[in-house]
Amino acid sequence: MMTQTFILELPIKADDSQSRTISKKFEYGRMLYNATLGSGLGRLTQMRQDPEWRRALGMVKGKERNELFRSLNRQYRLTEYDFHADIARHREGTKRKGELGINEAQKLASQAFNAVSRYMFKQGGRPRFKSFKRGLHSLEGKTNTTGLKFKPEKMQFDWCRKTYLVMLDPEDEYALEALYADNERTQFKRIKYNRIVCRDMKGVKRFYLQVVLEGVPPVKHVYAPASERMAIDPGPKSFAIFCPRVQTKVQVAPKAKVNEKAIRRIQRSMDRSLRTTNPNAFDEKGRIKPGVCLAYSKGYQARLKKLRDAHRKAAGTRKCEHGDLANLLLGCAGNLRIEKNSWEAFKSNWTIGRAG
Repeated sequence: MMTQTFILELPIKADDSQSRTISKKFEYGRMLYNATLGSGLGRLTQMRQDPEWRRALGMVKGKERNELFRSLNRQYRLTEYDFHADIARHREGTKRKGELGINEAQKLASQAFNAVSRYMFKQGGRPRFKSFKRGLHSLEGKTNTTGLKFKPEKMQFDWCRKTYLVMLDPEDEYALEALYADNERTQFKRIKYNRIVCRDMKGVKRFYLQVVLEGVPPVKHVYAPASERMAIDPGPKSFAIFCPRVQTKVQVAPKAKVNEKAIRRIQRSMDRSLRTTNPNAFDEKGRIKPGVCLAYSKGYQARLKKLRDAHRKAAGTRKCEHGDLANLLLGCAGNLRIEKNSWEAFKSNWTIGRAG
């Protein structure tokens, strides 16, 4: 039975040596994921060439058709447990299995299986391999007893026989209330599993520990009862709200504005740098020739970091202001009535407005 769950994120206090060690684990996990994904896509291609699979496509939907598809999945090893066996075999063959636990590897295999399943059932496009530049953004375990283990009493976590410290502000009442199960703060809440997240901030990799706890998060805001009603007319830039206490129009994330001029300057500078570094990679019309491997200068990479940081700050501000708006609405009424809107039309109109 699934129980209620919430996440508490804490920064990891890691020096340069520990940061390099964690980065190596993320890179190792990326290679395992790509190897497992490639194996699954290869078996999927083989299955689609089987006459039985084509026969199943032409059958009427029902139990017989579903059973044939399931038997083909088992025959071509396209189940989640088969993906777990694949990544275990890849992990064993690298002779580096001490860098990443089997639980974290199986979680990566489950991600690869879900990506292949969406592609197989035409719920998504063909899954792409994770490149070296983008890498992995997170690694997670299954339980708090093996693999990635967090010890709240010591504010540290163990991972592959190495210990890392976690920072917790003693004056952060929300974090303390989220961790402890009682008011006397003698017992901790049950930890389901843990996740390490990597973020690039100002060109430096920062690592955070997301502790998945059982229960409900502490209450930050007291919301209005469900008997209070509010009507909302949402738009791409503003919300029109009406209730007996409030009738107004509020802006959606007014401070989360990206400096378009500064971004355009950075992008033009990046384009000039790219063309200067790769003079033979463009045709007579200025387009990149197909199949050309581009080289990136250090100046280009520095500008790219500035560009990413600008978008990161805007996204963080936008997320914070969206939360403030949600708290404002729920603080006024607990029963929200929203007008039906075409969100696709919102997106197209917003895109046309920005282009114009």
